[in-house]
Amino acid sequence: MNLRECYAALDADYEDVMERFLREEVVLRFLRKLEQNPDYDRMLTAYEQKDYAGVFTTTHNLKGVCGTLGLKPLAKCFYDICEEVRYGAPGENFVPLVERVQQMYRATIDAISGLEE
Repeated sequence: MNLRECYAALDADYEDVMERFLREEVVLRFLRKLEQNPDYDRMLTAYEQKDYAGVFTTTHNLKGVCGTLGLKPLAKCFYDICEEVRYGAPGENFVPLVERVQQMYRATIDAISGLEE
């Protein structure tokens, strides 16, 4: 799969990211670093420990990274979690939001793994 196909599969914004980074090689380099970003694992740990300030910080960071990379659906998932815990303990929508971000993140990482070199 090439980069354009990957972005289409993720319903992400290829044109937007190319306007920002100009070269596919640069986008690929940053996409491959997404899986290594420690904030995702930190978010899950904070979630398990009910550390909502930690969940907020990590999802806020991931929202920004994904937005910059044009991964708008995944960025939206992180945004929703971020807003749910912005002022403390989340409401009843929290668990489904976390489950959704886990699905979207895994699908994104799988798509990135399938990119051609």
